Amino acid sequence: MRNVKFENAIVQETLSEYLATLEQLCDKVERLDKRIEEFSRMEDYAEKVNKLVCFKGIRTHTAMSLIVETSDFRRFPRVPQYAALATSAESPVVLELFKSSAVPLCWHPLFECVIHALRSQGLRRSH
Repeated sequence: MRNVKFENAIVQETLSEYLATLEQLCDKVERLDKRIEEFSRMEDYAEKVNKLVCFKGIRTHTAMSLIVETSDFRRFPRVPQYAALATSAESPVVLELFKSSAVPLCWHPLFECVIHALRSQGLRRSH
């Protein structure tokens, strides 16, 4: 894109500013990605991250998001209690929450994983 040239100086300057901003944001994302990776190897997180990334579709960033959002997994002594958070994900209310971004982004993959697991086991949510 740096090679694109416009005859209109204002358009050229605008493109240059957009590209500079894009570069800055890409650098920032890369820097933050590295920090998240570093945090994931810290004693407080490493064991939990290693357990969560065993699940298909969960990698370091999603694992870290789940850990931070959940805070203490011991609040859910049994898997079904944690999974219950996602079993209503097919309801119109929850789907509307997804659209409105009222549900933290880290929950979306979890909802999808749990619903897939329930369906593959032949289980359906209770009404």
